[in-house]
Amino acid sequence: MVRNAHHGQGPGSGRDNLSKNNLVGVIPSCFNASLALKHVFLSKNKLQGEFNMFSNSDHLEALDLRENKFSCFVPKWFGSLGITTLLLKGNHLQGIIPRELCLVSKLRIMDLSHNNISGPIPHCFGSIMQQHFIIERYPYCPPLGYAGFQTFGRDAVIDVESSIKSSSTNFFRYNYAWIRAEFTTKYNTYSYEGRTVDYMTGIDLSCNELSGEIPKELSNLTEIHALNLSHNHLTGAIPSEFSNLQNIESLDLS
Repeated sequence: MVRNAHHGQGPGSGRDNLSKNNLVGVIPSCFNASLALKHVFLSKNKLQGEFNMFSNSDHLEALDLRENKFSCFVPKWFGSLGITTLLLKGNHLQGIIPRELCLVSKLRIMDLSHNNISGPIPHCFGSIMQQHFIIERYPYCPPLGYAGFQTFGRDAVIDVESSIKSSSTNFFRYNYAWIRAEFTTKYNTYSYEGRTVDYMTGIDLSCNELSGEIPKELSNLTEIHALNLSHNHLTGAIPSEFSNLQNIESLDLS
């Protein structure tokens, strides 16, 4: 039973938002019939199975499948996409983190927390986020905005929500996605609006079954603002190379 469905807005929006419903079962294989699909939001449902129907989505930028019942492995085909926002928190994902995930150079925000992922953190993770975004200045852009922050909760989560702002120009209606992002770490939730979300970078691998040492190669993530590796089975020393994380604002190894 659908409780409150949100759909993509307008032709060419490239966006599907069906979050916060009571959707059950598997995602139909025909769900990704449009190869131009850019943003998929299916969080907080009861979906299960796999999500391989997105493997050929060359234009996919944001995939939000948080808080469902997916129990598959983390797919290798993520490495072939130009995805920037990957949110898989709160499922039953298992197996190891595939090395192919290291190829996602455009990634800005990734949340794999609260799953059953095991094995080591790949050393090549230091190559993620190495492609710096150049924010193009389009005409008629709405102003950048910062929505402030509020305090709640303890666990670090990344919650990204995208919405299309109405505009008097066809350019914005069909080509510009107004993004609102909330980034929660420790006791504070920070909200960003507009293109400021492009400047937020974070990885959350907390609350899994990861083991082994913390790769020193993570120190190559010099643009990252938040890194959460807490509540795993990691061993060894904290790499001294972490002093290279010049833009880090939150580092959780608890």
